[in-house]
Amino acid sequence: EIHRPIIHDDSHYERIIIYISPSFLNNYKNENYDLNYCFNKAKAEKSNVLRITMAEKSKLYQVCKELEHSLHENEYASELYQNLLFLELMIHLNRCALSNNINYIVNHYSNDKVRQVIEFIHTHLKEDLTIDMIADALYINKHYLMHLFKLETGYTIGNYITSKRLILAKELIQNGVPVTQACYECGYKNYSSFFRAYKKHYNDAPKDILRE
Repeated sequence: EIHRPIIHDDSHYERIIIYISPSFLNNYKNENYDLNYCFNKAKAEKSNVLRITMAEKSKLYQVCKELEHSLHENEYASELYQNLLFLELMIHLNRCALSNNINYIVNHYSNDKVRQVIEFIHTHLKEDLTIDMIADALYINKHYLMHLFKLETGYTIGNYITSKRLILAKELIQNGVPVTQACYECGYKNYSSFFRAYKKHYNDAPKDILRE
């Protein structure tokens, strides 16, 4: 999905990014509830921008702030507590979606060509991707492609590919795939480049996940 903030004035805003592993949510899925409901509804509504009435007084906001705070403490069973807070966050989010207490805002218009680029990158993420390859496959001038992609997403194509590969690598490692194997499975051709990119992106070495 194309996602970037559009800032219309100098107002202060805070962005909190949460990476969610699909396998984590699926572990809590059963015949009575599915924590993916809120995402599926957003897809059906064709909107990823959700607005909550009186957000700062909502349980969602309170749990989110508590979860953020918990990441900076090291008290007894802190990891378990973080998991509980995250599950509480997802429960409240889904309850809001089920009770229609969330307004789905119409997304900013996005260019169909950029969507095609994103789909192409995701499909060929594990391959040797280049801007020339993408431009040729989609019949678009590469310089125009680079400009359009940055304008629509806020990313350069290279940075976007790197980000998606590192997210994939982290999930693979967390699921038990050996670090070296994850390096090649996410599209890198040599380990040293992968290690430098991973450490820069996450401020941790890949093997540190195994000690968490």
